Amino acid sequence: MESVCPRCGNNRSPADTTHTSYCRPCWREYQRERWNGRLPDAQPRACARCAQVYTPRQRKASWFCSRNCKDMAARDAAKAERLASKPQRWCRFCGAELPQSMKSYARFCNQRCNAKAHHRGRRIKTGCQGAPLMSLIDLAERDRFRCGICRRRVDMTVRYPHSKSASVDHVVPVSEFEQGDRATHDPANLRLAHLGCNCSRRTSGVDQLALFG
Repeated sequence: MESVCPRCGNNRSPADTTHTSYCRPCWREYQRERWNGRLPDAQPRACARCAQVYTPRQRKASWFCSRNCKDMAARDAAKAERLASKPQRWCRFCGAELPQSMKSYARFCNQRCNAKAHHRGRRIKTGCQGAPLMSLIDLAERDRFRCGICRRRVDMTVRYPHSKSASVDHVVPVSEFEQGDRATHDPANLRLAHLGCNCSRRTSGVDQLALFG
């Protein structure tokens, strides 16, 4: 059974085995126009990555102007997926949330916190007084991010001096210890607290620290 070619209007021969509705001469002409970049029904479009306007050379959907843009878009998508899979992390010194773009082994938000944390560690090892034996984020993880005074959750992303920012509270106030007593900063005497709760408590009362284990 013969069919009509939609391009030239001539009847197709039953012996024509091309897998298209075109006749053989029209199919050859279509292929030449396609590979020469003169596809009649191709509309200019903007590249999905660089926004450069181009005319696709194939009928199927094409969203990139070149192979380089396609490869770069694939790398960007893989990087975004890798960053999204990273867990939420906080600086081990100041408690600020670490950007997802930082390395998976990063522990501090910047070089300043890194230097201060190492300086604190050296003070503890050498026996200097006045150095807390736990960082803020370690204390928050131990207390499960709950304020030891109001028992509400502490948001580690809130920065000082906001009243809801995280702070270190001494269960037994520092004024109750003798000067130079290292038990003041013992982890058993420390707890996480909102800055506002900590300031409102001041040095009044001696509370009991919950047991962790």
